[in-house]
Amino acid sequence: MKSMFLLSHTPIPRFIKKINIASEVSQTKLLYWDRKLKNDVKFTVGSGVVCESIELKAPIGKTLKRSLTLIIFLFKSLKIIKKYGPNNLHVGNLDMLLIAFIYKTLFNKDVKIIYEIGDLPEIIFKSNIFGRLYKNLEKALMKKVDFLILSSSFFWEVYYKQFTDYEKYIYIPNVPSISMAKTPFKKRINQEFNNENLTIGFIGSIRYEQQLKMLFDEVMYNGKINLLVAGTGMKVKELKKYTSKSKNIKFTGPYDYKEIGYLYSNVDIIYSVYDTDKENVKIALPNRLYESLLFEKPLIVSKNTELANFVLEHNIGFEVSDKSPEDLRKILTSILRDEKLLKEKQKHCNAIKKNYTYEAYIPKIKALYR
Repeated sequence: MKSMFLLSHTPIPRFIKKINIASEVSQTKLLYWDRKLKNDVKFTVGSGVVCESIELKAPIGKTLKRSLTLIIFLFKSLKIIKKYGPNNLHVGNLDMLLIAFIYKTLFNKDVKIIYEIGDLPEIIFKSNIFGRLYKNLEKALMKKVDFLILSSSFFWEVYYKQFTDYEKYIYIPNVPSISMAKTPFKKRINQEFNNENLTIGFIGSIRYEQQLKMLFDEVMYNGKINLLVAGTGMKVKELKKYTSKSKNIKFTGPYDYKEIGYLYSNVDIIYSVYDTDKENVKIALPNRLYESLLFEKPLIVSKNTELANFVLEHNIGFEVSDKSPEDLRKILTSILRDEKLLKEKQKHCNAIKKNYTYEAYIPKIKALYR
């Protein structure tokens, strides 16, 4: 049995975990688009996985240039897929699904296509011609999909159940492996930090500029708070400049997922406040949630989201307006005044974390590649 992962980017953690599981039950190959981006995501896969990349420059945000290079990637990737001859073809994003659709239609009708969605793109919520084209294309391509993996059950309810058979739907949240919490960690990342301070962590893809600047302003204003920002994104250079005069804010840059426990061990609370003007933010349950549970770190999240509903239901964090600095300042002031607040949330994280680990989903994932 042969499995192949076809990705339009370097693999992120949720794909890496599935790639490694697939390699336990089948020959596995990873083929990804290396866009030659600065500060790209670092990754490590198992020794049994064959990795191959197609190097084509395609800067983020330049849609036309990316579309033209996609055509080149399409022909190059089809040639590699044909040579490998996978039984299972696991893809992420609509552009890779298009390639898988062409391969199944023209070259191997028996290949099993697994389509994975981690976030709903904003375009599907648009009623303009581009939104309609995107949705109609995805609906057509879904006819060749055998299994649809979604990281949030709300993605199914809001969108995919309108045109997808329920039998294809598989719910696999972005939960971490419990083994991540068993790795020994170093004590501190930055000795320049005042270790008596409250340390907030923003760990993952660096986006939502307005919400990050709202946090930066509070940290720079309040000398009793440290901020650790780990990850990469389009606005990193600008955000570093914005915080250049602050000694309490540290950017660690891109990281390998195996370092995730080390990063969480250096913070007291996780900032996961995203822009609720984006429809996807309202219904997504990000991996930040489940990582925070595993490492027993309370969260600060955006109001009026499914994430906030989960956090409040289980008493594992705080909700704030994603547009109100006063809201955030009030919460941070409360935490600084009463250290019992965080300890209470940590206890609740500990109480439920065993219900949200990757091990529970491994049998379901392995079955996809057998």
